[in-house]
Amino acid sequence: MGRHARSENALDAVGAVHRRLEEWAAIAPGGGPEYLTTEHNAANLLVAQWMAEAGLVVAEDGLGNVIGRHPSAGGTPQLLLGAHLGQVGDPHQDAVLGLAVAIEAIGRLGAALPNPAAVGVIALADPGGARFGRPDLSAHAASGTFEREWLDLQDLDGITVREAATAFALDPDQFTVERPAPAAFLFVDIDAQLRHAVSGHTLGVGLLMASRSTVEVEVVGIASTVGTPAGYRRDAVAAVAELIAVAEQLGATGSGRIAVSDVESCPPAGLVPGRARFLIDVCERTDAAQRASWQQLLQRWHQVTHRRGVRLSTRVQAQTPMADCADWLTAAVVDAISSAGQEPIRLAGYDQGAVSAFARRADVGWLALAGLDQPDGTTDGMLGGTPAAAAPTRGPIGSDRISSAVTVLAGAMLRITAQLRSAAPVDHGLIPTQRSGAAPGSGTGYRGDGTAGRRGASYETASGTVGGNVAGNFGGNFAGNLAGNAGNKVAPHVG
Repeated sequence: MGRHARSENALDAVGAVHRRLEEWAAIAPGGGPEYLTTEHNAANLLVAQWMAEAGLVVAEDGLGNVIGRHPSAGGTPQLLLGAHLGQVGDPHQDAVLGLAVAIEAIGRLGAALPNPAAVGVIALADPGGARFGRPDLSAHAASGTFEREWLDLQDLDGITVREAATAFALDPDQFTVERPAPAAFLFVDIDAQLRHAVSGHTLGVGLLMASRSTVEVEVVGIASTVGTPAGYRRDAVAAVAELIAVAEQLGATGSGRIAVSDVESCPPAGLVPGRARFLIDVCERTDAAQRASWQQLLQRWHQVTHRRGVRLSTRVQAQTPMADCADWLTAAVVDAISSAGQEPIRLAGYDQGAVSAFARRADVGWLALAGLDQPDGTTDGMLGGTPAAAAPTRGPIGSDRISSAVTVLAGAMLRITAQLRSAAPVDHGLIPTQRSGAAPGSGTGYRGDGTAGRRGASYETASGTVGGNVAGNFGGNFAGNLAGNAGNKVAPHVG
């Protein structure tokens, strides 16, 4: 292929990725949808459209994840690319850059792969656990590492994972089924360490996923009136504020990462609060270091609570052990980055729980992207600034980053699949579980019941133009059965 053709292909890839980011910003201005909601439903349909446009067969795995495969694919892919459907509360407009790049790379390589049928891409929801408090539920379900008791986790409305899955037209029992695993799982995602790096690095490779604990902390004091003298108060919120300051200081001076979220206390006006709670994440590169940091934090906290006369209790909400990336996958990514004329920065991952989930069943790797947004909120040539409605201006920095990411990922895929080719491909016979409501090939849709409370709207299928060739069974209330070139789209229906 000549230089001119390669240049045109690069421009086409940049344009396709930019367009997808703009489409995403229009439907998910908050970064990403909550898991198993109508917003998640709409996001899945948009991603299915992207995959179809890239020439992939699209399926829904019965767990709220969308999978794209080449038409010749069958069984479990030997190499599965993974990326997130954004993250709730992420202010950056490039929240799904990893997913857009992965779809573009796998679609453009196509028949150039040694074995196209051996590669797939999966869009994973809910990385931060914003709805149910447990991160990466969909990744655990997809990797076959979902714990049955997680079905009873509740959101703020008291809706359990089991109930939400049922309302989403999924079978909750499918979440706990042990599933065939790919030989290799390569995660593609933006990493904050690169986003905020001053060195100019735009691509990195993961060496390991850090050990992480998510802990719910509760402080109980004594509720009192505003007239209570300061020396007699047992103010829970004031105590929590000091605990957070201690955690921030330890996080700033230590080697790991500490973050506080979901601070909660709602006393009536005029009262000193007697109870407050928050969540804290403590991350370190190793399990031993993570335990040591947590114990150090607890010691300092107990000094604070003893002095203030309040009671402290903690409950571990989630614990993710350290996971090493496979050396051979890391080497393939490093080689691809170097071949593109860049120097890869080697990273420990702190936000990539999906990799840790798959690490229990497969060799794992991670390609890290710097993203397009800047720490000050401006963008490198994407969407022309912060408002989603702003006119898109595709500057050279953003375009270069997208082009490099697609090129490097494609190069890594070629290297990985070439190594996998030396082993006989295994067809595990995995057929994605279809949502209830649409018979295979029927073209009929499913009208769901929606979810309770503020998620009470339901969806019904309507004829439309999704575009692309979405063959196979993509059943359920977010797509019905999308077959051929016409497809269906979801329209809101309030019941």
